[in-house]
Amino acid sequence: MEQREPLLNKCDPDFFKFLFKIDYDANTRRRKVEEFLRIGGQEGIIEKLKSNKFSGLNNENVDDLNWRTRIFGTNTKMDIIDRSYLEHIVEALNDDMLRILLGAALVSLTIGLLRDGMKQDG
Repeated sequence: MEQREPLLNKCDPDFFKFLFKIDYDANTRRRKVEEFLRIGGQEGIIEKLKSNKFSGLNNENVDDLNWRTRIFGTNTKMDIIDRSYLEHIVEALNDDMLRILLGAALVSLTIGLLRDGMKQDG
C-alpha cells in the first residue's frame, strides 16, 4: 500500500472545508473517512479545534477567540435585504431576454386583437 501524506498536519481551516465538503468521488470519500478515523473521529476533531464536547469554546481566552475569528471568520448570519414585490419586478425587467419576450408577447397580443377583435362568450 502506498504511503500518503496525512491530510491534517495542523489545525488548518482548509482541511475542515475539505473534510466536510460533499464529494461524489468514491476514492476521495474513502480517503476522507480514513483520515477522519486516523485523527480520532469526532473526538479527534474536537481536540484539534481545542474545543470541548459539552461546553464549546472557552470564552475567557480572548487571544484564542481573536485567533479563531482571524482564521475561521465570524459565525454570524448575513443580513437579508428585504425587498418589496415591486422591487423584484423592476429588477427582473433589467434582463434583456425578458424585455424581448415581453415585447414579442405585446406584439402578438396586438396582432391578435386587431385581426380577430375581442370575442365574447355566448
